[in-house]
Amino acid sequence: STIYRFTSAEVAAALIGAPGSGLSATGHEWLDYSALYAGGASSMLVDANGVLIVSFTEFNSSSSLVGFEVDGNGDYNGNDSLILTSDGRLGEIRFHNGELYVADENFIYRLVPEPSSLLFSVLGLAFFARRKR
Repeated sequence: STIYRFTSAEVAAALIGAPGSGLSATGHEWLDYSALYAGGASSMLVDANGVLIVSFTEFNSSSSLVGFEVDGNGDYNGNDSLILTSDGRLGEIRFHNGELYVADENFIYRLVPEPSSLLFSVLGLAFFARRKR
């Protein structure tokens, strides 16, 4: 029930088997999500906005797709959002041509943002661009 973060150098050293370079969970905890969401993480990726998207699979209850916001240092900033739930087992999540896809049981779905969230995003970008001038 924990997500760990390692540097690319740590992972590379562990992959080549450098002495003493095995990955240890100690000091690398990024987020213990057990109090927030049940199940184990099946898949994760970082979207274009820097949000860590994780599919949580619970074999005897619903699965969840969740976004965790990340600050400028790469740390969890305390904000998360439930993107969707499924009675099936959520699996792999991928980006393809700028669109998010998720495997759910024997199906693959393309997630389409709600029109209102798209409108708010565009308005927010316009406001931000205007303030910078």
